[in-house]
Amino acid sequence: MKNTTRTKIIGLLTRDSDLMTEIHSAQTLDEIKKVYEKTPRGSEVEKAALLKWVELAQTFDEIEVVYRKTPDGSEAREAALLKWNTIGLAEVEKAQTLNEIKKVYEKTPRGSEVEKAALLKWVELAQTLDEIKKAYEKTPRGSEAREACIKKAEQFLPAETT
Repeated sequence: MKNTTRTKIIGLLTRDSDLMTEIHSAQTLDEIKKVYEKTPRGSEVEKAALLKWVELAQTFDEIEVVYRKTPDGSEAREAALLKWNTIGLAEVEKAQTLNEIKKVYEKTPRGSEVEKAALLKWVELAQTLDEIKKAYEKTPRGSEAREACIKKAEQFLPAETT
């Protein structure tokens, strides 16, 4: 092996080790983002940095950013989606107004448990037929949320006279 090749290999090994140390010691999102930017794409250290980023993310916006950086099917993507759902379900519970639940809905991954919960809460908070219609337009056919829209819309039908 040539000396230059050996030097390059040792440099890579040392750099990865140094990056792993930085990843493990990162305590804030800013710290992990800086380390992530130094990681070689597709490497084990990149995977470790993404997992740490997921661990440190605490809000919808923070988890969405890291989710978008994770490769499809990766451990980091699965961890990010799980955390996104955890954060999202808490946000659904906290939502008290239609505007709040709409914001939660807009930030949820499509097809997720959070999206389903947000749509159900949207229907629950809807007070007019127009608000129910807007929720209905977002519901998948045959979904629990669509059925909830139909049931809630019934109260707006004129009373039948006999």
